[in-house]
Amino acid sequence: MSVETWKSIADWATIVFIAFTVVSGSAALILGDRINEKQIEQLQKFDRDLTGAKSGLSVQQQRAAEAEKQLELVKQGTTHAQNDAASANQRAAEASQKAEELRVQRLELEKTLAPREMFVGIINGISSSDPLKTSGITCAIETIADEEAKRAAGNIAGTVHGAGWTVSGLEITYGGNFRDGVTIWYRKYVGVPGPNAAADKSEHAAVLLTAFLLAHDWKGIRLEWVDANKASVSSPERPAIAMNAIVVRVGFKPNPYFRDPALEVNPMYSYLENLLEIRRLTTEMRNHKEQLETALEKMRPELLKRNQAAERQFEDAMKHLEEIKRQEEEFNRRLPPPPPK
Repeated sequence: MSVETWKSIADWATIVFIAFTVVSGSAALILGDRINEKQIEQLQKFDRDLTGAKSGLSVQQQRAAEAEKQLELVKQGTTHAQNDAASANQRAAEASQKAEELRVQRLELEKTLAPREMFVGIINGISSSDPLKTSGITCAIETIADEEAKRAAGNIAGTVHGAGWTVSGLEITYGGNFRDGVTIWYRKYVGVPGPNAAADKSEHAAVLLTAFLLAHDWKGIRLEWVDANKASVSSPERPAIAMNAIVVRVGFKPNPYFRDPALEVNPMYSYLENLLEIRRLTTEMRNHKEQLETALEKMRPELLKRNQAAERQFEDAMKHLEEIKRQEEEFNRRLPPPPPK
């Protein structure tokens, strides 16, 4: 080819290259604009999504705060409910305690209104009046004209009669100056004892009857005495009492809520109450001892079995120890002798 042909080819190639460059540049600009638009749209969508997420987060935070408030209210309500329950339990306990106090008061009131009585009879060959048995005692009984008092006097008369005492009479007095409760009069030798002091059982019988009535939970029991040298002189305040005799005066049943202060200073009354308390405690201790002995007797076979089992375990342990020692000796015998030095 000639030079002009090559030059033409080169010119046309240059023109094609320039055209291709223009086309590719235009395409790049057009595509770049579209890509920028897409990116702008994506950025705007991201901003919208981010704004929505922030709004949603704000809503969730508000809901969380509201939930915390509701939880705090629930806790406060639970605390109030617990406090109310504790207060209700306390009021229930106070009401129960008050009901128990009222029940005890009602029982005391029923006991106050109930007539005085005591069991008179024989159980398993033992008479209820055996504690009063003593010979040669005469008992005179006086009572006011009250049905309950007459009944109580009759109970005393039947009891002492069953103990072998002589009941010289049961006199009903109208308008007598009797104290509430039971007053037991006896002879007391003031100063130098007379020749009959040792043989006179009046004071002994009075103490026996007082202790017997106290043991049956009778209230308002009094011990009063008259001078043995003046015991034959009777007065409205002091009865005449013969040797080996007592006088029992029965008045109204006393109200336990208004105990006579005179009973508090009577040394014999306090002595008898303490004696009865000692006897009650002694009886409880004896019963407790019998219960313990019974329980130990029931437990004895089991304790023996446990002791025998323990002895067998000890024997087995000793046998096992001997076996270990035997095995150790056998092992030592099998060891080779030490090398000579």
